[in-house]
Amino acid sequence: MQNYGLQVLRHGVAYHSDRRRRQRGTGAVLEAPRGRDRRRERGKVRAFSLASQRRLEFISANAGTVLRTLLTLTYHAPGESWADPVRNGQVAKRSKADLNRLLSCLRRELGGYVWVQEFQARGVVHYHVLAEREIADERVKVAWCRATDALSDDAALRHAAQAEPIRGEWQARQYVGRYLGKGRQKSLPPGVERAGRWWGRSRSMELALLDQVVTAERWSAELDPVAVRVVRGMRAYLTRRLGWKFRGGRFVNWGGALCEDARRVMGGLREFYVEEVAR
Repeated sequence: MQNYGLQVLRHGVAYHSDRRRRQRGTGAVLEAPRGRDRRRERGKVRAFSLASQRRLEFISANAGTVLRTLLTLTYHAPGESWADPVRNGQVAKRSKADLNRLLSCLRRELGGYVWVQEFQARGVVHYHVLAEREIADERVKVAWCRATDALSDDAALRHAAQAEPIRGEWQARQYVGRYLGKGRQKSLPPGVERAGRWWGRSRSMELALLDQVVTAERWSAELDPVAVRVVRGMRAYLTRRLGWKFRGGRFVNWGGALCEDARRVMGGLREFYVEEVAR
């Protein structure tokens, strides 16, 4: 969410609070670094952080497209062991570059997608891709081996890639978002701490938004009085429903029942406060 406010999605809620400090008595916003300056302060990706894990689960749960294919890609490299940090770093970077080649080649055939990497104990890198469209298993095998320069390797052509139709969509989303995102990435091989992103999604992968309220445009000092009241009411409502104080951030509601209720409550609050402010 680029602006400040609250979003209710099909299977989750996201609240981006306006935590910018204002000069006392003036309401003026103190400037904060933007764009490249902010990215430079954050530095490079060093580990699969808890915040990144939670965002992966949130995206997996709320992707607005129907996901039909699960791709499992294995990157084989010389010396299948994580004992050598130098080798590990090289393998991680090379495998990420080869994944990008594959996705660039199959982008139109895959449609929207989300991917996540997994470091297996036996010394190989796995990539799991949930894709919007159906794609043939043989097509993925050839494209992956071409991307990894393994077309002459008969074993790689047989086993390095697999494309399976997704029969239980929510089970597949939970597998990527919860199981891979949390349970399998606690310990990282030495030498891969700066191997780049742990997961990603295509630009066409939109989220299933039910409703949203924007309290302020980003870097603007103007606040919407109706939206501010609606957000306060929604925070109180969600706190009661969740059983813990909801201050901000995002959470996943896999069943979606709470999100449907929240959408109705938000609509009622908006109507009430529009009338109240107009008086």
